[in-house]
Amino acid sequence: MKKKYLKQVTRDLYDISRRIREIDRFYRIMFDCRSERFEVHNLRQAGNTYCLTVPFDRLDERTLTLVRKTRVARAEDVFKDIEKHNHVVEKSLQDDVRKKAETMVEEILCK
Repeated sequence: MKKKYLKQVTRDLYDISRRIREIDRFYRIMFDCRSERFEVHNLRQAGNTYCLTVPFDRLDERTLTLVRKTRVARAEDVFKDIEKHNHVVEKSLQDDVRKKAETMVEEILCK
């Protein structure tokens, strides 16, 4: 189903719309007229072709870097990065709880 508010970007200043197809020949850049944002779509996906919304107000090298970083082919690396980050956050929270508990114990014992 083609959405009328999406317009395919075929020409742009830095030729990102062509260069993105070097990453994956099924990638296309669309402009969402409702949100006024660029999106990356993958025509190989059946039905919903949406991949991501470009978080920048223009197409440039950052867009290509983001697409390379978030590709499905890199999913395992992305999940590892997420797990590593979650582990750091969890350890930090545990350290905070431990420090608060130690402080409370000291206060109780010193009374």
